[in-house]
Amino acid sequence: MKKTQGQRRKKWVTVVVVVAFLITSAIGIFGYQKLMGSAYAWVDNHGEAQGVIIDLKAEEEEYRNRKGRKRTRTDYFARYQFEVDGEEILGYFDTTSSRYDQLSIGDDISIWYAAEDPYVSAPQEKVENGKASSPVLAMIGVLPFTFGFAWFLNAFLGFLFVRESSSKLNEGFYTDNSWLDIEDKKLVLLDGTNVSVSNFEDKQKKKITAAYQENASHDDLKSLFKSDQHHSVELANITSIVSRHDEDTIRIETEEDSISLDFLNNGTKAHALENLKKLLPANLQHTETKRSRLRSATPRLVFLGVLFGAGFVINDGLIWFMAAAIALLFIVPTTIRRLIDPTVVTEYKESDQKVMADSNHEPELKKAA
Repeated sequence: MKKTQGQRRKKWVTVVVVVAFLITSAIGIFGYQKLMGSAYAWVDNHGEAQGVIIDLKAEEEEYRNRKGRKRTRTDYFARYQFEVDGEEILGYFDTTSSRYDQLSIGDDISIWYAAEDPYVSAPQEKVENGKASSPVLAMIGVLPFTFGFAWFLNAFLGFLFVRESSSKLNEGFYTDNSWLDIEDKKLVLLDGTNVSVSNFEDKQKKKITAAYQENASHDDLKSLFKSDQHHSVELANITSIVSRHDEDTIRIETEEDSISLDFLNNGTKAHALENLKKLLPANLQHTETKRSRLRSATPRLVFLGVLFGAGFVINDGLIWFMAAAIALLFIVPTTIRRLIDPTVVTEYKESDQKVMADSNHEPELKKAA
């Protein structure tokens, strides 16, 4: 079965991304555990003492969530006192609400302290729980960032290597009256009276591609789809066709219906449009409109502003990273392309005079009926 150049490269990009994710996650988790472990390095040479809880405190703190809304949370603390060589030493620790409710002033508590510096101390339960949960804490702290890195790497490598050439016609994915878009999972068929698009699922991809590349007839190809996966319009009823030079889609309208044809790339779309226009109704007029550079780039500039506006409101490091990645990979390059190469809109539609004439005769036709 033939594959596009992008399909062949996609497998290797996936392998690279998975390996990079595993390596960065392993390094990050190991480093996080080392950092967490250094906080309890003194435990390797520690002393033990019996302490007593001398104070309990709950503090309410105000913060903003990821949506920028004010929220409050309660932090719980306990202060303890213990004695080493006749010297009284104070310490404190943070705890959970459930453990806080179990504690009372005057309760005994086992304290571990650094043998060389008894002012470095912590409750035994705190040390043991912290060391036991450090792998889980490490994964919680590291994996969101390594996943974000993997997503960015996949998008970046996909942009460089997987994206199909915008002008290349891929052998095995087009004929003069059919076009297979394996990326968007669409099949466009054109015969003497109808144009249709069929949507398929991932599990159907292999079967449909094999049948297509074995030159199956249109009827045989249609039989591979369910009825709700197929959408067609009669060529004679078409009132409008719109195609932008920077998109790989053709939008078709009739008086009662509309359809969008998706193609593998712009070159395949141009090939389809050349064959489609030969069968269009004679009353459709062809126009080409070249938009200004600013108008061509405006939608992306607006989206860029919204994206960074959301970043300022949410003010989260991970959100900023995602916003910057989306901007650098998708928005900025296409904005620059539209500034250099403004959008050209190709249209085939009925003349305004024809539309007005039809609307003027409509009441008379209804009255006669």
